[in-house]
Formats: sequence, C-alpha cells, structure tokens
Amino acid sequence: QLHQEIGYYLGVPKHKLDFIHSTLRGDKARTRTDAVIANTLYQNGIDYEYEKPLYYDKNKSILPDFIVYSPNGEEIYWEHFGIMGREIFDEKWLKKLQVYKTYFPGQLVKTYEGAVFTDETISLIRKLVSGT
Repeated sequence: QLHQEIGYYLGVPKHKLDFIHSTLRGDKARTRTDAVIANTLYQNGIDYEYEKPLYYDKNKSILPDFIVYSPNGEEIYWEHFGIMGREIFDEKWLKKLQVYKTYFPGQLVKTYEGAVFTDETISLIRKLVSGT
C-alpha cells in the first residue's frame, strides 16, 4: 500500500495502482486470479486483452475482465467473479450485466472463484481453442 501511495503522489492514475500481479505475457493484472487466467490464455495461444474499455451506446463503456478472441475472430467477454455478495459490487454487476444483454448478447462468459475455478477455466479455454 505504501508503494501505491507513493505512486499516486507521483502522478500514477489511481485506476492503474491496483495492477500489481505480473503475467507471462508481461502485462500487469489487478488480482492473482486474473493473472492466472491471463497466463492460461497465453499458454494456450489465445489472444486476449485485459480490462480494455468496451464501448456501447456512442460514448459509454464498461471494462470486461478479458476480451478474448476466438479462432473464428469472435469477441468473447469474460467476467470472473471473486467478490460477489458485496452490495456495491452486486449493484454495479447488475448494471453491467444489462449492458451485455442489450448490446452484446451471447458474447458473455463467466467464471467464479472457488474449488472448481481451475476446471471451469480450463474447460472454457478448451472450448475457445476448438472454436465451439
């Protein structure tokens, strides 16, 4: 936290201070789980972007955890949930979910923190690699 405060004092945008986990591709991720997902995508040769703004309705945007590019060129928006149950997070998610349903139907995939997280992730990546 001290390093983050120093970075903020030196002018690093607050949004960028949370990116503290390194990935194999050389990116910085916000959480350890996001770094694991990024590394797994990278190791399987799947092109992705981490927290890239996704624009809708002219100039509004949301930040998917990952934008993943399938072998057939389709964009898939991957959201991973590690902190469900916190009221402020749940409210933001409901708004974000509505954006996906309205502007990007059928392009959202979700994974959840827990005992089967790795299995879910590997299964999803296998589907992406195979194009199904």
